[in-house]
Amino acid sequence: MNLKASTVGAVVAFGVAALILYAIEYGVPFVEGTTTIESGEAFGFRIGMSKAQCVEVVDAQYRSGQFRVVGWSTSESTSDPAGWKRATEQIPIDRSRAWVQSMSNTGMWEVVFPSRAHVDAVYLEFDTGRLAQIRRSRWLAER
Repeated sequence: MNLKASTVGAVVAFGVAALILYAIEYGVPFVEGTTTIESGEAFGFRIGMSKAQCVEVVDAQYRSGQFRVVGWSTSESTSDPAGWKRATEQIPIDRSRAWVQSMSNTGMWEVVFPSRAHVDAVYLEFDTGRLAQIRRSRWLAER
């Protein structure tokens, strides 16, 4: 076996080992994709909850200061085919509860999980003030 073939083999083996270690540590985001819930409950939220009830869940489960929340609003002028545009910047979820006021007039909340390498978030979509859809998104490169 020549040096070039053994080098290629070593690089491939290293790459496979790195992917396995990444999957053990962070999950498999490129396989897990997006989960959508339109009835029942998931991640501490229940379809039909009011925004106030969702605030309590977010506050209780995600208040560490490492999680962030983003508000989204609908707009007919947006180029996003889903009709959503970012209404707020990422706001830390912490004891101050400053995020609550910013989210009161938005139609969808994105609870962003602390993640270094991929998108990891729960999207809460509201219809007339009630939780209508829960989505968990875990992708290696969503945006």
